[in-house]
Amino acid sequence: MNRSSVLQAAAHHARKPSARFDLADECRAAGIDPVTAEALVDGAGLSAGGRITAPGLSGLGSAIWADMAGMLRPIEAADAQAGEHAGADLSAKAPRALATTLPSISSPAAVLLQATTAAMAFSKRLARPSFF
Repeated sequence: MNRSSVLQAAAHHARKPSARFDLADECRAAGIDPVTAEALVDGAGLSAGGRITAPGLSGLGSAIWADMAGMLRPIEAADAQAGEHAGADLSAKAPRALATTLPSISSPAAVLLQATTAAMAFSKRLARPSFF
């Protein structure tokens, strides 16, 4: 369970409003406020253009990006220069990605796709056989 699971639940609820939020226990275990997550998920809907909207969606997107920045810490610890480069890359991409995908997203996986793509690019670029 992580913040992307909340995003997925919101996208599911927006398309199927009868879906109940049932991730409270998982949220607590992951250190995510279940009340806030439930409000976001239960408030998710589709706009006239078919875009997903939800209260707090932009904050969730920012938190997902912050999580990605946290994932860079081990890289920074292993290779300060590579970590700095990856952090700069993420910092350069985050504002644009957030502006284009949030506060409403046209695809339930838009933010996840961007986050996953960025993480994969970082890991490929930073992979060094000498670490093993």
